[in-house]
Amino acid sequence: MSYRGAAVALVTAAAITPFLATAASASESGGPANPAATTASASASTSAAGQATAGSPVQWALKSLDAAALWRRSLGAGARIAVVDAGVNLNDPDLAGAPIYVRNLVSGSESHSSPGPHGTEIAELIAGNGKAGVTGLAPKASLIDIRVAAQPSKVTPADIAAGITAAVDAGAQVINVSLGVRSDSPALRTAVTDADGLPGPVVDSLV
Repeated sequence: MSYRGAAVALVTAAAITPFLATAASASESGGPANPAATTASASASTSAAGQATAGSPVQWALKSLDAAALWRRSLGAGARIAVVDAGVNLNDPDLAGAPIYVRNLVSGSESHSSPGPHGTEIAELIAGNGKAGVTGLAPKASLIDIRVAAQPSKVTPADIAAGITAAVDAGAQVINVSLGVRSDSPALRTAVTDADGLPGPVVDSLV
């Protein structure tokens, strides 16, 4: 996972932090597998096994946003966050146990095979449990996996528009779109406008 990819975490996390804080529940328990690791000193780095820690580029957003303070108020339980991307690997250990709803707009089904790494990495940065090294800002959140393309580089404005609409229909409260297109699209503008009434934001990160 690259430093550039980790930058998406800061954009998404900064946007959803106020939403999570507002929806915070003092009764939440069972935090990240190793929250201490995610708030370790900046001198920490990846372990011998290659797992991410707070000192690695992957986890710098948590330290920058003082995630430990937020986790004392909320771990994201009850939040429904959509990842509009190229699919999420449901077997990823950092997402084990996370409630995930899948909608595959590429195949028109509620399942998918061979998801690319990009969507999985984004999902980890949002709701990773830390079991394999990546802890998300909202480790107890429910994920809505909306696959709109076989590869991020192949996505079109129409794909993203359809994904945002599908996320709204699936009950998303926050929508993350870590995809980029270089052309304007009335359909995409309409989809974002229609999603504007959600409790949380639509986060669009050009990567």
